[in-house]
Amino acid sequence: MRFAGSTGKIIDIYQHLNNVYDQQYMENDDPEGFYSCFKGLMDRSLNNEVYSFISIKSHNDEYYFSRDPFMKMLAYAHKNGIPVWTVSELADFTEMRDEARFNRIS
Repeated sequence: MRFAGSTGKIIDIYQHLNNVYDQQYMENDDPEGFYSCFKGLMDRSLNNEVYSFISIKSHNDEYYFSRDPFMKMLAYAHKNGIPVWTVSELADFTEMRDEARFNRIS
């Protein structure tokens, strides 16, 4: 979903709800939960047609905690043929998707 500015004009800032956030799992010392959150969202997309962009927030200062589950996430995505993009690549895709137009559909 795109946001609107204070005047009501649509702006190029997008809401993105499906986040996997390392800090909440680190605070509970739950690296498996960090991975399971990601896997659950991905499995929901792959198996139940509830398609999602999944953002992984993995902070540098929590790397000692998040490294192993993060590497498992990347391996799981690769095993399932799911692309892993940077924020910039996702923004480019989203802009191209929103600019796409179809004509004379029958």
